Amino acid sequence: MDGNAEKYLMALYAETNNKRPRLANVGLELGLEQEELGRAANSLYTAGLVGGVVVRFGDDDASPVLATVENIVLTRRGAHYVEKALGLKSTASSIQRLQKIIAIASKPGWERVKGIAENALQEHMQG
Repeated sequence: MDGNAEKYLMALYAETNNKRPRLANVGLELGLEQEELGRAANSLYTAGLVGGVVVRFGDDDASPVLATVENIVLTRRGAHYVEKALGLKSTASSIQRLQKIIAIASKPGWERVKGIAENALQEHMQG
């Protein structure tokens, strides 16, 4: 899985654990360009890790892959993939899940994923 797709998947998982998830905004919050977002969403969709994505392929190199993600959802398979990658039990609380993402997102290039998880955690802490 490429780096943008991995970040996108982790960010979607973090947002799913938010009190008021807004999954359609995650790609923008990651700062991905439209083409990067399209490729990442297509990669995750093809792997069965997300659903609700409409992918349109361009006619040539001048028209890249375009993915519409307004209705994107994390599938059970996608959630299980992330939980396995993070070493989480399915019984972990949303707070534990978000703390784990914050811990792994401390590596360079993952600042925006960490920010999404921190915002979600903050919403939980405010009650």
